[in-house]
Amino acid sequence: MTRFQRQRDGGELPGAELATVVAGPALYLFAHVALRLRMTGTISGRRLAGALACVAVGGVGLFAPALVVASLLVAVLVTVIVVERVAEARRRTHGEPSPLERLEASAGS
Repeated sequence: MTRFQRQRDGGELPGAELATVVAGPALYLFAHVALRLRMTGTISGRRLAGALACVAVGGVGLFAPALVVASLLVAVLVTVIVVERVAEARRRTHGEPSPLERLEASAGS
């Protein structure tokens, strides 16, 4: 059985493929953290936690089937989105500005 047949059968992903699948979402979230740090001087703990969770999924992927890895990555990304939206709604309810809005207000002053 070739490695491509194993992948189609839902088997484990080989190392390079696993790294590629996990690195995409992790790098995306790390880039968001870096951009926010650069722009506002603050770190998004939720996105950083999501990026680290994506890396942890890579560890799970060493022995779990590809479908499990993909499902866990989707779950991490959906969780980050939901948590961000809930935090935004709470912030808006309390009338607090976002870090970017604070930056824009201080630049306008």
